[in-house]
Amino acid sequence: MDLNITFDSSAKEDILSFFDKEINKEGLIVESLTKEPIIGLDGTEVHEKEFAGIKKGSEIFLKNDLISMMKLSEEK
Repeated sequence: MDLNITFDSSAKEDILSFFDKEINKEGLIVESLTKEPIIGLDGTEVHEKEFAGIKKGSEIFLKNDLISMMKLSEEK
């Protein structure tokens, strides 16, 4: 049985902090220690407004756009 967890946008920063990530002043998701931007499946930086989740069993960050969702579905 798969478990899916959903959350509203107010929990975004808490969820990211569990993975040692944060949102910088420009609104990008970055590593807490190095401040390096997180790269999504499409090879670009992930903005907080685009954040859709983290792939199960990984630190692959998903965007809420069609291309990211298509790439995710192709991997299954």
